[in-house]
Formats: sequence, structure tokens, C-alpha cells
Amino acid sequence: GGTAAFGGGGGFGAMPAPVVCASGAPLATSAGAFGAAAGGGFGGFGESPTPPALGAFNAPSLNAAAGMPLGAPAAGAFGAPPGIAGLAAGVPAGASSLLSMGGTAGAASAGGGAGASRPSVALPCPPEQDVSALAFRSAAGRGLEIENGSELLAASAWDGTVRVWALPGGAGGVVGAGALPSLQHIFAAPSPQLCVAWTAGGEALLRGGADGSIGRLALDASAGGRESIVGSHSAGVCALHVDKQVASLVMAASWDGSLCGWDLRQHAGKAATTASLPNRVLCVDVQWPHAVVGLAAGACTVLVFDLRRPTEPLRSESLKEAGKTLKPPRCLAIAPVLHAGTGAFDYCAGTYEGRVAVQRAVAGQRFAFKCHLGGEGEPHMVNSVSYSPRDGTLLTAGSDGFVCVWSLEERKRVLQIPQQLHPVACAAYDGAGVGIAFATGPDLAGGAAVEVGTKPEVRLTARAPTAA
Repeated sequence: GGTAAFGGGGGFGAMPAPVVCASGAPLATSAGAFGAAAGGGFGGFGESPTPPALGAFNAPSLNAAAGMPLGAPAAGAFGAPPGIAGLAAGVPAGASSLLSMGGTAGAASAGGGAGASRPSVALPCPPEQDVSALAFRSAAGRGLEIENGSELLAASAWDGTVRVWALPGGAGGVVGAGALPSLQHIFAAPSPQLCVAWTAGGEALLRGGADGSIGRLALDASAGGRESIVGSHSAGVCALHVDKQVASLVMAASWDGSLCGWDLRQHAGKAATTASLPNRVLCVDVQWPHAVVGLAAGACTVLVFDLRRPTEPLRSESLKEAGKTLKPPRCLAIAPVLHAGTGAFDYCAGTYEGRVAVQRAVAGQRFAFKCHLGGEGEPHMVNSVSYSPRDGTLLTAGSDGFVCVWSLEERKRVLQIPQQLHPVACAAYDGAGVGIAFATGPDLAGGAAVEVGTKPEVRLTARAPTAA
């Protein structure tokens, strides 16, 4: 019942009982609030959001000899990190309640205002290093919202782990009703894990590693606690996507400059589809039958694909603001609703310059706006963007420590989580578009060095049911 490393035929450890780990400190209940932004408009397309991307992470600066992010600690960096050994035995000595509520520090960013309070809850047993991606099980498809009264949240991390938490009653149950979340599984791999995704039925997890491997992790006990290898790339797998309309196919994007479709019904072998791209892939989003791919360099840094003919892109585009070409995208998200009659779609791109480019299907309706800026107006990277499946609002997370929700129709910020002490590496909506998970840390993907004593956090909050 312990945690064994997967990879090389190893098993993984499903916890025999929910694991509660903490420093022994009692629950803290300082209020972390969403601020409904009164007058938090885009400011002539000048102040605003960021788009969603599942597992959309850029390649970090790597130590060529060790394959490690620059500044990463030499000891316990990858594989089973220091905290995992203690989990095998169950609840660590001195463990008690594990939640801490609320934001950390900081006032709302420019344009924000006071609003209804929304607490955020820290989940137990976070990874030892930065979280690379988050995925709610309910977002994998309809009917997966709650199973046995519990939602599941998965996180991949730079310490080589994939973790799964049970959230009784979903995000609302944890944040609103005070239900205790628990760590259910830890899977440990020999390389940093760059992305995670649920299969369409929610019965298993897919993980992508910096070593190029794609693994399938079954959560049920009958699987025997082992992973199966789906496929492999010659460089890190930075994004994985499964669409419920084609449940047997996982789309994988890699730093090796390829976008491949892997058949989950087959053993590891040759990819079912392969598109060779002109540069390293930074980020991807998929909504069948479309995919948008962000590239590290080139005259056009976004490629649009029809996955029914996946070997060549339909078109290539560059991101612009007021006629100026923006840098390559850091993250991408496709809008959940197609244009009636045409099948065309909108998407958003978050950039290194603290902006979001809203790429409407009608070119004349496209715009970009500033959304994550410092007090002196300095830009902070937009690390994650996600559309709500409920109302189409855009969730953005930035290196300025803010998580925001934006109305693209009204062109204003509608919700904001209090500023965190560290950059927000990623954020995700649940399947209902109400629950929000986000992760903070030193931002290894952005090239930051690990600060001694700095530990990532995975936090959970929920929008009000009546929020716009």
C-alpha cells in the first residue's frame, strides 16, 4: 500500500486510505476573496484576461548535463521526492487538519474593486517542486461531476510526481461546506512531469514526462497498481489532450516539434497520426476536431489544425495588438462554443507580455488586452488560460500572483483572487465551470531558481452559483 515509482515496469502506490499530511498547525481561516471588479474594464483593450490551456507549459532552461531546470536542487529533485517516503506508511507523525484558507498578500491589481468574499483552500501534501498542470476529472466529460460524492483533481509536477486529491462534494463542498479534501494517490516517475490529463471516461490518468514518455495510470485496484506506456517522443511531452468525441485518441505535443495522435487501445508503438512542425511546441489546446498549437519561434507562431486531416495545418497565424506582432504564446484555449452554421471557432492566447490575444473567427473582431501587470505597469507572464464551460468567461493565471476571471463580451474583469506570494503557474476550471484550482510556486517553467524553503501550493476555490 505504499508509493512505488512507476517507469521501468514499476508499480505505483494507491494510498490505502486518504492521506492527511500537515505541519501540525490547526486550520487557518483568513478569508481569501474574489473581488468582483467594479469598473475592472479592459481599458480600451488595455486591461484584461488570459486564456486556458490544459498542460500548456513552455520548455524550461535545462541543465544539458543533468536534464534539470536551472536552479533546481541537486538532492531529491526528481524521482520520488523527499516527502514521498513518509507517505507510504500513511499519516505522518504529528499530522492534523491540513487546510489553510484564503489569499496570501496583496491588493487587487489595477482596475479591481471590492466584491463578494470567496475563500481558497490549500490542498494537503503538495508537490516538492512546481506544479506543471492541473486537471479536474469532471472536466473530462459529462456525467463525471461527482462519483461516490467526490470530485477528483490531478496535478503533475516538476518533482516527478502526479498526485490525485479527492474533493468531497466537489469544489463547492470543500470551499463552501468545509469538507476535508484528501490525497488519494501519488505516482512517482524518474523525470519531471510536464502535463496530465484524464481519459474520456475518467477511469485513468495520462501523464507526459520531460523524458518524452506518455504513461497511462489506472486508478482502480484491479489494474494491479501498474502503468502502461502509451507512446514516447524524443523530447519532453508538454501537453496531452483527450476529447470525449474520440475517446480512444490522445493528442500529444512535444518539444521535439511534433503533434502526434496515440491510440489508447494499442500498446506503445508507432503514433496513429503525426504532424512535424517547424519549431518546438510551447502549448496546445484541443476541442475536436480542432487544435491550436503555439510554436517557440517563426513568422507565424500559432498553427490551426483540423484533426480529421492532422498532418498539415489549415492555416498559420501571428498574434497582434494594434498592428504590433506579439511574442509567441505561452498558453492557448479554444472557446467551448462553435459559430453556428460555419463550424468556425474562437480561441485565446496568453503571452509573455502580460496580455491575452482574443482571436475571433471574424478577423475584424479580434483584439488583445493587458491583464497581468505589476504596480509599475511591468508585464508578467500569462501562464494559463481556460474558458468556463458554463458561461464562456475566461480564467487567467499570471506570474504576478493573481488569478482572474474575465467577461470577454463585456470586456471587463468580473472576479479576482487575492494576490499570492508566488507566481501562479497554472489554473483550471472543473466540469461545471464553478470550481477553480490553481497552483503557486517559483515558476520553474519560466526559468526561475528554486528558493530555499519555498514550497508550491495547490489551492481550490469556487465561484458563486449565481456569478455571471
